[in-house]
Amino acid sequence: STFVDIVSDETGIYYDLDAKRGRIFAYDMDGNLLFVFGGPATFQTGTFILPVAIETDGENLYVLDLSLASITVFEPTEFARSVRRGVVEYQTGSYLESIETWNEVIRQNVNFDLAYSKIGRIHYRQKSYREAMNFFKLANDKPNYSNAFFRYRQELLRKNFGISMTIIALIIIAFRIIRKYFRNWKLKKQQGGSGL
Repeated sequence: STFVDIVSDETGIYYDLDAKRGRIFAYDMDGNLLFVFGGPATFQTGTFILPVAIETDGENLYVLDLSLASITVFEPTEFARSVRRGVVEYQTGSYLESIETWNEVIRQNVNFDLAYSKIGRIHYRQKSYREAMNFFKLANDKPNYSNAFFRYRQELLRKNFGISMTIIALIIIAFRIIRKYFRNWKLKKQQGGSGL
């Protein structure tokens, strides 16, 4: 890839223009890849020979192709609008709305891992670690899954510490009583055997 231009829209999503392959890469503010579109010229609209500049006016993207002497306008699909809305809601802290939007994204494309990861992050922020683990697993997001698992395990230990310690103490006491019983039983058996 040879990146020749970059532009950011009002939502913080930025678009990189790859002149070598004629593709556009869209990333959110955290650097997560959202979309890849465009391509090398195939005499099809939306492909390029020598793209040199990219610009945005909000939703639409404009790509200037020097070789074709043309400007291509890209309008977002419903899926792209949902992803943008989810990114904005997540960045502004509107987490409940963001979950609804990311669920809509999943309904449109069940293979969009970032949606699962974002829902997992929201659950993680809300300290719902078990739910976060489920979504991180669906997203194949191993680092965040590990973090959520660690927090979930801590939470379980904290909640069940008293019960766990009581059970351990009872096991130790029971073991000592049984050991003492068997010692006394062996001693009585030896004393009874030697008197014969």
